[in-house]
Amino acid sequence: MRLTKEEFSIFNLTSKIKMVENDGIYLIKKVIDDKHEIRLFLLYGFYVEVYCNYKLNKMLEVKPVVSKKWLNTFYMGLINQSNFC
Repeated sequence: MRLTKEEFSIFNLTSKIKMVENDGIYLIKKVIDDKHEIRLFLLYGFYVEVYCNYKLNKMLEVKPVVSKKWLNTFYMGLINQSNFC
């Protein structure tokens, strides 16, 4: 199953988590504070951010990245922009 960003966005949190766990390719994480981090995945040809409480090992939010500028700025150019969909 391959979805677009828009189709992926319609699913509930539980379904999004399952898709990321089953089909996502983990790329990088960014620690936000003493208990939160954002994990970046490549999923179905687009990037997905997973907001986590790593102290509780719990995923709080899953959403597709919609901006090349955000991707480049937040992850400091560590991701190859040519793969951005």
